[in-house]
Amino acid sequence: MAAGQDGRALTLHMAKRSNFQPPGWHTVTPRIIVPGAEKLVEFIKKVFGAAGDYRPQAPAELKLGVTWCILNDGALGSIRDIQAQAFSERYIGTEFAVDLDFAKLAQASGCYGERVTEPAEIENALKRAMDANEGGRPAVLDFVVAKERLTGSVEFFKR
Repeated sequence: MAAGQDGRALTLHMAKRSNFQPPGWHTVTPRIIVPGAEKLVEFIKKVFGAAGDYRPQAPAELKLGVTWCILNDGALGSIRDIQAQAFSERYIGTEFAVDLDFAKLAQASGCYGERVTEPAEIENALKRAMDANEGGRPAVLDFVVAKERLTGSVEFFKR
């Protein structure tokens, strides 16, 4: 128990927390102010699949799902490519010692997570991720890709 300067016990009263967050809004809502906002809204809808409309006399409210796509080669592949070129194929700390399952990490964090191992699964996995986004859940798609390096990838770092 805490004591005041005179030695008597202090009673602490916590103020009730106010919530000024409108229903359905996040605690941080970005605002983008640009000339030609109507074109930006159409671009975001077309490219990112956002839902919502441009409103000339009010802020446009767009709902945009979040999906991370991880190309999982079981290593830090690009870093390995740089090391191959810069250090005569001496590799340090680029191979994962365990098989990281980013989909399970996502699920443990309350997100939708799916591991994709076959090319035929990609389209349906993307649809399920977008369905999760529609329901307000971020998604992580863990695409397992080959560890073999492509010549073009390695050559890129020869500069």
